[in-house]
Amino acid sequence: DSGGALYIRPLMMGNGPILGVSPASEYKFIIFTVPVGPYFPEGFKGIDLEISKEYTRAAPGGTGFAKTICNYAPTMKPAKETKAKGFAQIIYLDAVNMEYIDEVGTANFFAIINGKLATPRTAGTILPGVTRKSVLEIAEKKLHMKIEERDISYKELFKKSCSEVFCTGTAAVITPIGSVVLGNQKKVYNNGEPGELTKKLYDLLTGIQRLEIEDEFGWVTIIE
Repeated sequence: DSGGALYIRPLMMGNGPILGVSPASEYKFIIFTVPVGPYFPEGFKGIDLEISKEYTRAAPGGTGFAKTICNYAPTMKPAKETKAKGFAQIIYLDAVNMEYIDEVGTANFFAIINGKLATPRTAGTILPGVTRKSVLEIAEKKLHMKIEERDISYKELFKKSCSEVFCTGTAAVITPIGSVVLGNQKKVYNNGEPGELTKKLYDLLTGIQRLEIEDEFGWVTIIE
């Protein structure tokens, strides 16, 4: 097993003969597939993230819940700046209070706090990711963990009660977070390595995807 995968991406764009600011009269729907190698070629390791109090990803009443280009174009400059400082990505906070966690760049955020699996609630500013949903179901039904979908203050990440953090998405599935930084504050989790529960969730989800573990959820479709 190479650890690779076939990445499938659907895409829709407006392409009608309209120059003004208005909905397109025609749309083109495209699906392209790309064979990709292992997402972690050097091993399953934690990434370092920076919490931003300067930039936000989406605001209430906007389109933060949808996978639209207008949500990602404004994040290119902040991502470039944070990567120049040695971080993999940004943890974005809510646009109203600049305190509660929204997302990690293009990924959903999770934390183990007081032994419970916590993730930001879907209140219109974050994507209700498919991998996010899968992780919640596995955690509850396979690991019998208590789940919390709620507002998570960035301050909680620096407390002892927060033992593991990770993010989820289609490409990486589950990405462990080794450390978070905000100004002079820094917390390192598990010496920068994936936590025990993060590894269990990753092994269970990828095991189901590869048919190494029984798919009791009905997620897998065999294509012949």
